[in-house]
Order: sequence, then C-alpha cells, then structure tokens
Amino acid sequence: MKRRHLLGSLAAVCASPWQALAHQSAPPATQRGTLALVNAHLHPITSANILNGRLLMQGGRIVALGGSELSLPPDAKTLDLGGLQVYPGLIAVNTTLGLAEVASVRATVDHDETGPLNPNARAIVAVNADSELIAVARAGGVVAAQTVPRVSAGGVIAGTSGVIQLDGWHWEDMALLPEQALHINLPSVRRLPNADANPRMVAEQRRSTQQRFKLLEDAFESARDYDRARTADPQQAVDVRWEAMRKVFPRAKLTAAQQRPVFVHAEERAQLRYALDFAER
Repeated sequence: MKRRHLLGSLAAVCASPWQALAHQSAPPATQRGTLALVNAHLHPITSANILNGRLLMQGGRIVALGGSELSLPPDAKTLDLGGLQVYPGLIAVNTTLGLAEVASVRATVDHDETGPLNPNARAIVAVNADSELIAVARAGGVVAAQTVPRVSAGGVIAGTSGVIQLDGWHWEDMALLPEQALHINLPSVRRLPNADANPRMVAEQRRSTQQRFKLLEDAFESARDYDRARTADPQQAVDVRWEAMRKVFPRAKLTAAQQRPVFVHAEERAQLRYALDFAER
C-alpha cells in the first residue's frame, strides 16, 4: 500500500507539468545571541577529529570549538546533534553557478559576452540568486563558490570572477569578493584530428591561433600603456575595458589585497608554457 501510494504521488506530480516547484529557500534572518552545537562529531581542517564535540557560534560566526571541556556561556542556546557529523563547508571553484541554469535554454545562460575582449565584464552582477542549482549545491555542503565568466567563440579575455556565499536575496547579499580575479582563456594549439589530410585546415587553425595570441598580447600592452597614462594624468578619458585591467599591474600605491590576480585557463602543455612566459613578461 505504501509503495502504491508513493508511485501514485509521483504520477500526480508528473501529470502537472505547470505546477511551480521552486525551492522556496528564503535566506534566514541574521543569527542573534549565542548558539552552541553539542554532542557532535567535529571534523576540523587543522586538527584531529573531535568526538562528542562542541561548536560555539556568535552572530553567525564560529568562535570556538572543542570537546566536553569547552565551557559554554550561560546565555547560550544549545542544540543537541545526537552524534551527527559536522564538516567544514565546501568551496566550489571555476564554476558558472548562478550564471547558467539550463544549457539548452539560451535565456537562462549568462556566463559570457560577445566579442573577444571583455575585461570589464563582471560575473557577480549576473548571478541569479533564485537559481535552483544554488539551492542544490548548498544542500550538498557547498557554502561558497567562485563564479567565473566564460569566453565566447574566439574570445581570450572573459572578465572578472566573483566569490559568492550560497545564501542571499540578491547578488549584493551573496558577494564575498565582488571582483576577485581576471580570467584569460588561451586558444588551443593542439592539431585537429586528421589535419594532415587537409593542409588548408592546418593553415587556417595556425592563423586563427596566432591571431588570438596576438590579440591577447596587444590587449595587455594597450592596458599597460593606458594605466601609465592614467597614473600620470587622472583627468584622461576613461576606457572601461582598460580601466578594468589597471589592478592587474603592480603599483606601489596598491596593497596586495587591492591588486587583482590573473587566472589563465590552460589545458595543454604548450598553453602552460606560454602562460608561464606571459606571466613573466
């Protein structure tokens, strides 16, 4: 009877394709007061596991953890976990989380811009806080993600990634690092299958690859010249593309936190060698 009831319920859901099945995951209110998780099996990153552990939180942040010897404030609200395992949250990197929902539905994909050079593109502002994929990732233990723009066909500079927490009403709520790093995608230098049988194809691939490498080199040269000119004359007209790249060039006035790293996406040995040489130059 229970099995038939379950199958009948599934059939009823499948028979109602227009029924809204949103995840309804409204962000919780900010934690107030002190909360203590007790009787838990804790798995810290920098120390051994703690059996019958205690974890103390204030204002939504972990302030202490330990065993039964950890004293709890008298005003702490306790939650007995009954021996459940407690792990640190996972951080997903190099994702399009929040930028793409259904690959086959173009209106739900917003991870790239047209054109080969988009250093001013900011992935963070395109994050869809209502994405079902965010709720699924969060349920799987992912608490933060690096959401990364992609390049369109023939592109080399994708834009700036952001780091988000997977909880919030909108991207401003979710942003931990709104502008984290500039991302470059190197063209493939691997020869196409059966290219030997088509010399024209080989020549076209080589020409296209060299063109994209030159585009990248010229872009960084232009951005460096622009940075020097703007540093010398702040009243110079702003170019939004090169302005977005100014933080990648080291300057004495910028702290390490203010500088912007550059992530180079490469998969082939020749790409890796080029990336190292490019970074040195």
